[in-house]
Amino acid sequence: MLLPLVWTAWLPASAMAEESVQPRCLTAVGVYQLTDFDPKLTGRTVRVAMVELSQSIMFDNELSDYAFMPNFEHRSLTHVNLGDLYCYQNPHHPIVCSDHATMIAGTLFGRDTSAGLADLGAFEYRGIVPDALVEVFETNWFIYKQVLAGVRESFDNDVISISWGTDASDAITAWWQRGIDAMAQHQGVVIAAGCGNGSDDEFTSISKPSWGYNVISVGAASGLGDFPDFLQYIGPPIMTCSSFGPTDDGRCKPDIIAPGICLGPSGYSDETYNCEMTAVSYSSFAAPQIAGIAALLIDAVRQNDIAHADDPRVIKALLLNGANKLIGWHKGNCGPRDDHEVPLDYQQGAGLVNAWNSYRHLIAGRYDPNDLSDLGDPNDANHGWDWGWVNFDPNDPDSQRIYYMPQPLEPHSYFKATLCWYRHYQPQGIFEPLPLNVLTLELWSVDQQGNLSAKLDYSDSTCDNLQHIYYYSPQAQSVALIVNGIGSGVGDISYEPYGLAYCSGQDNWSGDLFSADLDADGLVGVNDLLQLIYKILWAQNNKHPIEEYFREDINADGQINGLDLSKLAEQWQWRSIWN
Repeated sequence: MLLPLVWTAWLPASAMAEESVQPRCLTAVGVYQLTDFDPKLTGRTVRVAMVELSQSIMFDNELSDYAFMPNFEHRSLTHVNLGDLYCYQNPHHPIVCSDHATMIAGTLFGRDTSAGLADLGAFEYRGIVPDALVEVFETNWFIYKQVLAGVRESFDNDVISISWGTDASDAITAWWQRGIDAMAQHQGVVIAAGCGNGSDDEFTSISKPSWGYNVISVGAASGLGDFPDFLQYIGPPIMTCSSFGPTDDGRCKPDIIAPGICLGPSGYSDETYNCEMTAVSYSSFAAPQIAGIAALLIDAVRQNDIAHADDPRVIKALLLNGANKLIGWHKGNCGPRDDHEVPLDYQQGAGLVNAWNSYRHLIAGRYDPNDLSDLGDPNDANHGWDWGWVNFDPNDPDSQRIYYMPQPLEPHSYFKATLCWYRHYQPQGIFEPLPLNVLTLELWSVDQQGNLSAKLDYSDSTCDNLQHIYYYSPQAQSVALIVNGIGSGVGDISYEPYGLAYCSGQDNWSGDLFSADLDADGLVGVNDLLQLIYKILWAQNNKHPIEEYFREDINADGQINGLDLSKLAEQWQWRSIWN
């Protein structure tokens, strides 16, 4: 069954941040709401690495192939605590700065109280973790010296931001792809990488390294309206700007999305700022937002001395479970059934990241499984996380963990849960992948005696190393969440650690786009009607099930028919705030 989403067009609570703060896209993802709530969260306990691809640009009338450096002379970045720079030294290709690297660095680390842009006026520029310790790696150095050769045996960065990718499938690419995935596991580092820029780019599929099991693959949400509205108002990804899943081996990617619009410091000036004047999104600018929010959460963990919560599996679960599902979200392919074997949406992943939501999960505290004592406790809420483990012996009680939610679900509320674990690799050599351990996630109703009563929902992918539940509860009911270890384990691995996050509530901010605004112009009108009629006629002549995403499925039931026409009529002449 497809789950009904409530499509609304109101701003999230994070929009209460001052209008004069940029980049405004960080408002839509809850960053400023979190940092205004706790100003101590500046990244001061976190180490963040940027891995930046060198580009060919003209430098002193010569072509340079080594432009990858952020412009740390820009006044928004002069304060940065720069740890080190890793690159090959080539006297014929000097190291120079690029706009791409500088704008990404600004999103992560920028700080400027007197910024401005000619078409925007004066503003404060505020990155996500301005006080983090920063290291910068040129891509080729990172791949060949760090990933493959292991020059630094102990990689002490907490988070890596990667804003490049390739769809190459040669043996060398496959080697370093496995190596980066193995690094996430063995070094215990959060890696966020852009998933690719859709069909207008040379990549039409999920790009590497975001393709990896243990890498957080980041898609680009779209900006809506004209400048400067598209800096603030957010809609779902579009195929021409963000690559869609599944991967070539059938897994769900991207894992999550963030706004792909960027306003940031210039790579060639010490004071000016850059911004596209058209609403074009890039996963390059979405990835550092996920990396930065991951760093914010780790900073909160360490400043509050929360044991185990900075584990990358927990951080990933917190990020995904805190995400808001934008219009059109559905597990797997568009269709009338709920794809239990597919944990995420192939466009949005778990949805649009929200730092504030994830922080609420974190601060709610770790939950002890298999404990009935909190059931019905009015002092507890259905928000929390766990770092746990299961084994794979079906006769052992430790092959299953049961989390009894302390509060009954309210009528017409939603319950979300996300489970994350590693794909394992050999630590050296060709980084041979080990067979994937399978964990499943189930949601059960619980009777008054605390007994499991009926299975309400489940996620049981056998190819992904995550599971996700998004359940609509039509009535009040007590529930329990179950984590199962399936199979016999891999080699000497008899148990599997995992990160888990969960919450319940009635709020889901679904973006700034009406579901019937098919052409995304801010007005539900004649053009949308004509587009819908054309697709209804197409669907009637198509004998095959719908196996693609169609914006015209307005009521999100997996079909394109007269019910969508009725939904459009309900929204006729609705005008968005950004129109």
